[in-house]
Amino acid sequence: MISPLSVPKKAINSATFNDFMKPVREILPDAPPLESKGDRPLKFVFENELDSLIYYHLFENESGRDLLQKLREDDFAKEHII
Repeated sequence: MISPLSVPKKAINSATFNDFMKPVREILPDAPPLESKGDRPLKFVFENELDSLIYYHLFENESGRDLLQKLREDDFAKEHII
């Protein structure tokens, strides 16, 4: 088995991400909207959460905290996720 640390991380460009997301975006209008279960309104819509989840797995983030840091610092993430 290959150690996860020995696998080089590859950056994807926006064209790759957009090609990957195209079929998903085509069916999103038919998805029911997310609704807040509490008193506070949601800050993200389903599309934002889906983008974040896919980005998290494509870039093999170590944790949710690692994902949040990349969302603050990475230009690609700022442009396509947030």
